[in-house]
Amino acid sequence: MAEYCLYFLGRPRITVRDREITLSRKKSLALLSLVAVSDVRSDRNRITGLFWPDKDESHARGALRTTLSTLNSELGETLLVSEGNYLNLKDSVWTDVKDFREKIRSLEKNNFFDTKLNQELEEAAALYSGDFLSGFSIGRDAVEFDDWQYMQRENLRRSYSKVLERLVQSFTLTSNFPGAAEFAEQWTFHEPENEHAHRRLIELYAWMGKKREAIHQYELCKSILKRDLDVEPEDSTLQLYNSIKENRLQMPEQTGEGKPEIPATSFVDSSVFYSTILSVGLTNSAEKLLEQRPYDTASIVNILFHKSIEEILKKQSADKWIILGDTLIALFGVPNAGDDDAYRAVISAIEILQTSANYGFKMTAGIAMGLVYSRCDDSEYRNSSLIGPGVTQASLLRFFGDPGMIFVEDSTNSRTKDAIAYEKLDRRFPGMSKTQEVYRLSMGNSNAAGLI
Repeated sequence: MAEYCLYFLGRPRITVRDREITLSRKKSLALLSLVAVSDVRSDRNRITGLFWPDKDESHARGALRTTLSTLNSELGETLLVSEGNYLNLKDSVWTDVKDFREKIRSLEKNNFFDTKLNQELEEAAALYSGDFLSGFSIGRDAVEFDDWQYMQRENLRRSYSKVLERLVQSFTLTSNFPGAAEFAEQWTFHEPENEHAHRRLIELYAWMGKKREAIHQYELCKSILKRDLDVEPEDSTLQLYNSIKENRLQMPEQTGEGKPEIPATSFVDSSVFYSTILSVGLTNSAEKLLEQRPYDTASIVNILFHKSIEEILKKQSADKWIILGDTLIALFGVPNAGDDDAYRAVISAIEILQTSANYGFKMTAGIAMGLVYSRCDDSEYRNSSLIGPGVTQASLLRFFGDPGMIFVEDSTNSRTKDAIAYEKLDRRFPGMSKTQEVYRLSMGNSNAAGLI
């Protein structure tokens, strides 16, 4: 650990060589937090405007010099370094807020099953010991600093909520229900009015065989919503509660390895499924056209995805899909899996690749079966996310496949091989030490061509 550590999450404190230091002035601590945490560089004009808004420039600058002198004297070290008109924190000083933000920086970008990211999120969750500068207030003479403090606190609270939600999802999808419940408990404590968090915890308790705890959590959720928001629980929460109370909730089954497997259906926003996933994307064949005729090509790609491909998916009764640029993810068998899900996914892929060829583009498709976590904020799927091992595998098959072809994994092959002929291949994907068996269906395959 660094010699100088600044803790701003929870009760603010400063340690020098593991010894806690108490500052005599509130504005010294406030100044330290402002320079250490701000996303923008702190110039002296900004600082004096925040802390001494009623003083003229000369007196405000004098007050800043006095505060800095007192701060350096009490710390025994100059932690805020002057660079022209700016104040910067020395690089050797550790702050919990900076460390927290660094650990969650890749939260929105990295693969859901990135082990390193999940470990960093656990570490980030451990750093969050409370809200930013909890219990601290500088007083009435610095209202603008109070506003800044409030914005920092709310932003960090939202970030912490995202961390907890992601960890609950991650542990759930790997069937570590006790681990998921632990973070769900932290989530409901952090956001007691978040009904979605309560539903996750209720279902996890039920899956762990803790019926009494699940019912108690529902009652707690109901009372909090009534007390703080004057509303009743949503229908999905009530349905979950009734299914647990009447012993109708589908419970996890033990796999051959003795590991619980998530049920195919879930009451929590219908969010965890075992589905057949189709991943389709344009190959680099479109890049040259985009360079030569960017506007025309972009318009054609938009028509291809949002008209032609969507019509194919509707015809094959795909249950849910999202389109991100030149990539598509579609689910078959949501919320209830069917015997023909894999077949419909393959036929959809064939039709999509043939249609794209008519537009002059090559596409590649990957199909896999596995767990999917789905989150959708509106009925039109505008704010959707589809993640999970099944999505990852289908996307890998597509991304590292050959242009103009369809690749499937063993489960999809087993369910469709009587109707469709495949060629067995060995492929090594990034991050995997061993080669994986995959199955390729070429668009020139006569069996496939005769299906549609």
